Amino acid sequence: MDIVLTVTVSADGRLAGIAARADASAAPLAFSGNLELLATLERLCVADVPRSADA
Repeated sequence: MDIVLTVTVSADGRLAGIAARADASAAPLAFSGNLELLATLERLCVADVPRSADA
């Protein structure tokens, strides 16, 4: 899976932008700050992880 990031520095100096799957199979997600960037990437990736039947 490829992810496209559009990143800028906001007025308060934090990273801000939008992360989206390159194949557009999920809605783009906005983020503001390093931790939100990591959480956004995790949300985009977790949908590809198969769920086990006993989960």
